[in-house]
Amino acid sequence: MSKSRILIADDDKLIRDTIARYCKTYGFEVITASNGQEAVETEENLRPDLVILDVEMPVMNGFKACQIIREKRSGVHYIPIIFLSGLLLEESVIAGLELGADDYIRKPFEPLELLTRITNLLKIKKLIAQVETLENTVFSLVKSIEARDFYTAGHSRRVADMSVNIGKEIGVSEEEVEILNKSSLLHDIGKMGIPDQILNKQGSLTNEEFDFIKKHPVLGVDICSNLRLVPQILDIIHHHHEKLDGSGYPDGLPAEEISRLVRIVTIADIFDALTTDRPYRVSKTNTEAIFILKKEAQENKLDIDFVQFVEDFLQKNSK
Repeated sequence: MSKSRILIADDDKLIRDTIARYCKTYGFEVITASNGQEAVETEENLRPDLVILDVEMPVMNGFKACQIIREKRSGVHYIPIIFLSGLLLEESVIAGLELGADDYIRKPFEPLELLTRITNLLKIKKLIAQVETLENTVFSLVKSIEARDFYTAGHSRRVADMSVNIGKEIGVSEEEVEILNKSSLLHDIGKMGIPDQILNKQGSLTNEEFDFIKKHPVLGVDICSNLRLVPQILDIIHHHHEKLDGSGYPDGLPAEEISRLVRIVTIADIFDALTTDRPYRVSKTNTEAIFILKKEAQENKLDIDFVQFVEDFLQKNSK
């Protein structure tokens, strides 16, 4: 097993060498820097597993160095960052955490405390990389699901594009736009558990077969439950077939329990299904699809405001 590599940046050579010597004693590989600029350049070139930054350094301070490194290193490329400081004022700690630091240690430090913090953060780094890799694998599985079903090839991507467009049109936050995108891409992941003979059946489904299809939202949540996904994404995967009048599945939720993000993805999903060829019918035109969506809205099944946003968006982009 290769040694974990630690970058230590401190303008005080005595402190820098002391930390380096201690880390080497416990089997870590060590590289050093004497200021923030040097730390940024060394991190870029040598890609350490963890960075220790002094806050007050010449040329570039630890805060700026942290900001630059964190902007580059997240997800599977995540790197833990620890700040060292002789003055641990509350505002300094908050500022550092907001810039992406993972921990703070006061000078002078206890060697055993530093080792414990380093070891724990390296474990978290490994876990995050594993989870991110797993998440990427699941998104790849979305493509494999669509590959099983010629008629729905590209469906998840189109639902994501439509959901994001509706979200932006109504002014949701950037975070909610990302939630709409990810949840739409994953909304049918549960179809992995549906047999091909049902998924690709030529003709109408029997009641028993449709009951099987209706399990895919719950199966999707089961598949994604161990991923590092925000709760709203799992909520959309679980409830994208719910209707405002309680006639949807799998839980028959009433309108007040169906979030606006779920409502958006539901409409985008239905619109794309209507305008795509299926084994049992040809695709509808956009106009026909909007007519059907409005009819369901009049029956209190769909949110009329979001249906209107879809119609307005289509008209605006057809010119």
